Amino acid sequence: MAKQLQYKTQIEQGEIVQSWHVSQSVDAFSATNQEAYDISVSGSFKVTGSVFIKPSTLLEQTNSYLLSYNNATGQVFKQQTGGGGAGTSGTSGTSGISGTSGTSGTSGTSGISGTSGAAGTSGTSGGAGFSIVNNNSVRYITSTANSGQIEVLSTGNFYGGLNWSRVGTTITIDSDLHGLLDGDCVLIRNCGDTDYVYSPITFISNDEFDITNAVNSGDSTGTAGAYIPAVKSTSVSTAASTIVSPNSGNVQVNSIKINTGGTIGGSIYTLTMPQSISNGAGGNNSLVTSNMPVVQAYRLDTGQMDTSVYVVANTSNNFNQFPVSGMNGLIVYNIKLIF
Repeated sequence: MAKQLQYKTQIEQGEIVQSWHVSQSVDAFSATNQEAYDISVSGSFKVTGSVFIKPSTLLEQTNSYLLSYNNATGQVFKQQTGGGGAGTSGTSGTSGISGTSGTSGTSGTSGISGTSGAAGTSGTSGGAGFSIVNNNSVRYITSTANSGQIEVLSTGNFYGGLNWSRVGTTITIDSDLHGLLDGDCVLIRNCGDTDYVYSPITFISNDEFDITNAVNSGDSTGTAGAYIPAVKSTSVSTAASTIVSPNSGNVQVNSIKINTGGTIGGSIYTLTMPQSISNGAGGNNSLVTSNMPVVQAYRLDTGQMDTSVYVVANTSNNFNQFPVSGMNGLIVYNIKLIF
């Protein structure tokens, strides 16, 4: 049981104050060696230091009040435990260290396989590792009239990899926008047994034409047909002939050999050429653009070259006509013209 402060009646005016009158207050309020005294405060109580209450001395009971502290004024109040508004939230504490990861769960069962997608289109076949490229320089016979022969050496565009089909001696060739006209001539390649065949064409459409002198044997269809446009001979006699270029193909005539077949009946053989620098043997539309050929003539009675034969340039008109002059009208000749 706590002590009571005593001697209040002995501490009066005019009385002698003894040491024990004061020591009991020192014992009650001392920070060390403190003795238990009951202290009652009826006024306000101000503390500038810390306040400590020994936990074991606090009585435990259920009360509806608690002490609250005003941080601005330092006053202490009693407050009902259920009354008053909630105080402001304190600042959050720092996050704790993350825990270790848990063990992996067991794998789920596999889902049902989806249906197969549609097959993609087949890729195109690769090309052959080796192929022969046909020569676009070709030699062919354009006429055998009058028991003679006209042979031409020329070049032209090469059209290859073409679809073709044959019925008997007629071959139909597919060639997009071929540009040829009915009666134009070509040299056919790689159409089965029909290979290196000179022929006029029959126009079917802008993308198809026929030839009618095919070899009637071998394959009847193919995809590797080819042709080279060629010139033709018209107005053929023992003393004259005309070379005509196809409508397209960029033909270039390199040389012509003419066998007259019979005696020319005079001293001149006249050759008429196309007037086109891109599809013939020169411009041949003026004296300046006239492409004069080199001429050699061989007498077939002796086999010797006739050195008296020459070609004359027309200086005023007919610049595409080349008169081969100085021949014996009673002799059959082989005439060679080089452009």
